[in-house]
Amino acid sequence: MAPLTASIDDREVRGAFLGGCNEGDFWEYAMADFRAKKATLRKIKVFVSSGTNDKLVSAAYRAKVEAACKAAGIRQLRSETYDGGHQLNHQQLKDALIWFLSEES
Repeated sequence: MAPLTASIDDREVRGAFLGGCNEGDFWEYAMADFRAKKATLRKIKVFVSSGTNDKLVSAAYRAKVEAACKAAGIRQLRSETYDGGHQLNHQQLKDALIWFLSEES
């Protein structure tokens, strides 16, 4: 992620969609690349998405990702599951994009 941008503090990042993340440390590594200030992270909405039949991402892994987001300073966190395995759920991606652009928390 670092090559894309050295900092997100001067950009309007509305949200992050995390689908199928199975490592709680993921968020810490991603944000280290961005070198973002906690004040910036508090403004970002994070949508965590995973399938109820996902063989790679268990509910325990999803909980670790959610905890890592909160520890990083994320205040607006939405976590949803769908019937399915380890794949992108297009409806949840659409819901996430609508939420990112909305004024609701």
